[in-house]
Amino acid sequence: MRVYLPLSWPGLREVWAAGEVPVGGGHAVTSALHEVLPGEDEESLEYVALLAAADESAAAAGTPQVRRVVLAVDADAAPDPDRGESAVQLTAAVPLRQVAAVHLDPEPVAADTEDDPGWYAVSEIAGILADVGE
Repeated sequence: MRVYLPLSWPGLREVWAAGEVPVGGGHAVTSALHEVLPGEDEESLEYVALLAAADESAAAAGTPQVRRVVLAVDADAAPDPDRGESAVQLTAAVPLRQVAAVHLDPEPVAADTEDDPGWYAVSEIAGILADVGE
């Protein structure tokens, strides 16, 4: 399943240094999400899950200007309905090779922005981290 995991910039550095994504909460296309948005196709539902993770990343920062970070990983996850229709929990740590992409804001944005975070290949993470001194 494609899982969108909200992170912070320090969290992205930790994941990169460790070589794996630790067990944690994220968002994905779940049966509950299908039930609340029955007319949406799979791509639209994945977009909803991505934005839920981006919102969670922004909320965790607790500042008016943020750089949202979301990892898209292919991993097993269990529904976590107490956190919302798209909420899931990874069932195990995920090696970096299972990270499909990174979605992030290259520059700070308003915490309540509705803009999409940018898409980056996993091969770009080292360069991004080197460019951002946070």
